[in-house]
Amino acid sequence: MKLTQRIITFVLFSSTLAFTNTASAYLQLTYTSDPLHFIQGYLGGEPYDDIGSDEPPYPTFNVIFNNISDTTSAQTLGSTGNVSASEWPAFFGDIPITNGSVTLGESGIPTAWNFSLAVTHSTPGFREVEYDSEGEIISGDSMLPSKTSWLFESSYGAGTCNCEKYRYDDDLYIERPYYSWAYANTIGFLYGGDSSPSNWAVTKVDVPEPKSYLLFAFGLIMICVRKMRSKKII
Repeated sequence: MKLTQRIITFVLFSSTLAFTNTASAYLQLTYTSDPLHFIQGYLGGEPYDDIGSDEPPYPTFNVIFNNISDTTSAQTLGSTGNVSASEWPAFFGDIPITNGSVTLGESGIPTAWNFSLAVTHSTPGFREVEYDSEGEIISGDSMLPSKTSWLFESSYGAGTCNCEKYRYDDDLYIERPYYSWAYANTIGFLYGGDSSPSNWAVTKVDVPEPKSYLLFAFGLIMICVRKMRSKKII
């Protein structure tokens, strides 16, 4: 009887391990741009040649796309990508994909793509003023507001520019009397370069099936039950 119980327990446990190793998978695609050179400066949204220059350090950006199917060639990228940029280390994270598609080759490396991600961060200004009994300002403090927008783009393949772009625009504010401020203008900087399939890295991520977890839990329960029964017999 004990031998039979041990055989059943061993079979359940072995089956659990076997099924747990059976997993679905998705691809994690990581795009790393080349060092990008300065292309154009902007003032108030319009090209302005007196802003910016092509001098090092040259910025780069990195985007990670998760949950990419390894069984479909042409597909749409997800809703967000995880972005980091050399000029703003540890500042970004998951940001919206405004446009994104990719075509995978046989090895899983993208052979054509077109993606664009954009995000805006803003901080409101504040003004604290203390008045005397006659309404005159006796002290105060203020902080200027800020607003910066970033754009990350890359494309490759027929009908595209085969290029990568990085742009950021920064709102400028000026201080005014009585701890106030006013919007002055917006300056922008555009960097770019050529894109290539060598900019991609592909990682295969295994994901255990839910039924594997259930089978694993069932196996553990059966082992515990049989141990409890053996203790009662003793």
